[in-house]
Amino acid sequence: MKHCGKSNESGHMHHLCNICLQQESHRDVECSECKKGLCCAFKLKNIIGSFHPNDDMLFKINGKPISQSYEHYAKVGFSAIMNIEEALNAAEKGFNDISSCLDIPCGYGRITRELQTKINPQRITACELNEEAVQFCHSEFGVNPLVSNTDFKKINFNRMYDLIWVGSLITHINSITFLDLLDVLYSVLEDGGILVFTTHGRYSLERLDKYEIPDLYKNQVIKSLRKFGYFFAPYPYSKDYGISICLPEHVLSAINKIFGNKLKLLTYKYKGWDNHQDVYAFQRIK
Repeated sequence: MKHCGKSNESGHMHHLCNICLQQESHRDVECSECKKGLCCAFKLKNIIGSFHPNDDMLFKINGKPISQSYEHYAKVGFSAIMNIEEALNAAEKGFNDISSCLDIPCGYGRITRELQTKINPQRITACELNEEAVQFCHSEFGVNPLVSNTDFKKINFNRMYDLIWVGSLITHINSITFLDLLDVLYSVLEDGGILVFTTHGRYSLERLDKYEIPDLYKNQVIKSLRKFGYFFAPYPYSKDYGISICLPEHVLSAINKIFGNKLKLLTYKYKGWDNHQDVYAFQRIK
């Protein structure tokens, strides 16, 4: 990773990612992005790898990440690893037993950067709708890139996986799409493989104001949960992508109905990820 010699306001050194080093505008040290006060990526002490400036998991004010954001970012990554490790332990396995891992959605590598310290990057597939994010993960961490699809059935998986991590994806889709996703992930999960995913559960009722959905009322959500076990409200700009909340009994019932004894519950943790998302881990039974 080549640095441009520039620093941000916090003194963190900016770096040029491999992708942009190949582009004409970044062949000079004083590139156009540096002149704007930004670079393609930047590194921080005690955090693995570089950050892409478009990483929307960093909290920003006026387009610039705030200092507390980096600490939270790292904690969320570490929390994911802890949850995955607990699931592996429950199956009497360890990271050394994993020959192929899928991180979906990978974003700009919040969890990927942690996973590749536990699993050989060549055994990890980073999957995401945002092609720029996928290519960044590939360039920065050496993982296999895979561009996703809004129709999960159309994702071009070319291998099976014995570990699948799904962080904050079910939290944004409706109940039918949720079942489609489970079906697809099961189809690419090896016998004995581990599937770990997160959802918004009961605790999310206490933080509805965080979800940027207009006119989202607690009574409305509770009514839907009591009737269906699942609630979904789309973002203003999308009919298929928004915020979902689902009860554990609905998740377990749906999985039992579809897969029966083919998926075994290993662990369940109430608000076990990022101190608000529920975490489930299942193992595909041979």
